[in-house]
Amino acid sequence: MNGSRGLEYTRVDTGYCVSGAGDCTDTELKIPARYNGLPVIGVGESVFERLPIVSVEFPDTISYIGDRAFASTFISNLKLPKNLRYLGAGAFESCWELVEVDIPAGILHAPDGAFALCYSLMKATFEDGATFVGHAMFAYCNNLQEIILPESVTTIQSEAFMGCSKLYWQTLPWHIQTIGPWAFEGCWIETIHVNEEIASMNGA
Repeated sequence: MNGSRGLEYTRVDTGYCVSGAGDCTDTELKIPARYNGLPVIGVGESVFERLPIVSVEFPDTISYIGDRAFASTFISNLKLPKNLRYLGAGAFESCWELVEVDIPAGILHAPDGAFALCYSLMKATFEDGATFVGHAMFAYCNNLQEIILPESVTTIQSEAFMGCSKLYWQTLPWHIQTIGPWAFEGCWIETIHVNEEIASMNGA
């Protein structure tokens, strides 16, 4: 994949990380798969925060996206890379134009508020194989109406859907074991379908 020109890179581990926007002025951003003959494996912290980006295309070589990497941008169409393992805190926070997102199955860490305050977000789909919903992952996404969770999800962390005031009902995976404190605080949920043998549900 040919990438946007002018980006800055830093050598890390087995490849390169996008470490700065540099001279790139693209609003439709394309992260290249390779740089200097090696794979581009990540996007650093706050690299594109508050820039006028409306879309981003990732290669499958990307395994991590740093904290606030795309926070407060204008991304409306988002497809996360299938080999993503780490999604940083606030990585897409306050992307007010974002309407829908699919979460890859392979994410192992999503620390805090990856999509918090995305006010236009209406639907979030977790791919089959995903195991958890991260802490405050969708906090205060006040237009979120539909969450699709596969049976592989076993944990919903604290404050995951806090303040999602248009979330009226939810069916949870049968094998879910833990729902963290305030996971659904501030949601106007009238009906929630959950396994009666759930191990831990604290103040959700």
